[in-house]
Amino acid sequence: MSVASRSKARNAASWIDISVRALGYAGHFHPLVWWRAPGAPSIYPGAVLLGESGSPQELSVAMGEVRAAWGKQSFYLWDVGGESDLARLGFHHLWTRPWFVRRPSPWESEPTSEVEFSRVQDVSGLLAYEKASKAGLESEDDPGPWHAESTLEDENISYVVGRRGGEVVVSGVTYASADLVGVYGISTPPKFRRRGYGRALLEHFVARHAGSSLGAWPDPVYVSIYTDAGFEIGGEIAAWLSP
Repeated sequence: MSVASRSKARNAASWIDISVRALGYAGHFHPLVWWRAPGAPSIYPGAVLLGESGSPQELSVAMGEVRAAWGKQSFYLWDVGGESDLARLGFHHLWTRPWFVRRPSPWESEPTSEVEFSRVQDVSGLLAYEKASKAGLESEDDPGPWHAESTLEDENISYVVGRRGGEVVVSGVTYASADLVGVYGISTPPKFRRRGYGRALLEHFVARHAGSSLGAWPDPVYVSIYTDAGFEIGGEIAAWLSP
């Protein structure tokens, strides 16, 4: 696995670990894989392969620990790098797609919309962020919280909302680790789509973190928004479902 993919895997695992622990669910780092306890919101994968060197036998042992923790419950995982053949362990391949990286470089483009962006600072703002996120990801029936109040105190996590006319029209989050800023969960409620708000938020993130490397894995339909903002393919990510 490339150094870039390894950094992306660590970034994703660390962000999820902080998020689920704050919600009261245990997270575990193994040299080859991170995994969480069952019960946390399903937006968070059950495990993330960390891209460290290990033999097939060592990976099999590590995944055995994960499956033992989950018992008979199924979970999905991310393999950033897409290099592991988990079919031999009984996992079902869901998809493989590119992930993208933007190297540090200036961003001087003018804003493409009239959306006002702000970082969430308090509980009421977090509730508004979460409501918009659930609408944008079409998960409004999910009753539980996705983000804990205590994560507002983490300087590396930035929940950002875009408002127009007082309404939240787009939302997203970044997580900054030592060598990468991960971009996650950019979403727009259905009634505000096709107006360029998602693009505007991505450009806001790029402008804010122009001096850092950024990593993301957008849905295929939105790839052009990222490439227009200077992102290029950094590797692959595969998703797998446990037996």
